[in-house]
Amino acid sequence: MYEVQVTTQFKRDIKRCKRQHKPMDKFKNINELLISGQALPQKNKDHYCLVGGQDIENAILNRIGS
Repeated sequence: MYEVQVTTQFKRDIKRCKRQHKPMDKFKNINELLISGQALPQKNKDHYCLVGGQDIENAILNRIGS
């Protein structure tokens, strides 16, 4: 079981999703799976997204310095 660390950025992201009327029930279901340590469904597995020839994961990691 994991513990959720609610950051300011996380709060802003949730607030933005609510304003855009995103389906929060889907988020809650995935969040509960992650907290409990269960495997994610195949459609929600981590995947690479290419943007401008660079995958997003590497772009984010380079940006935050990890």
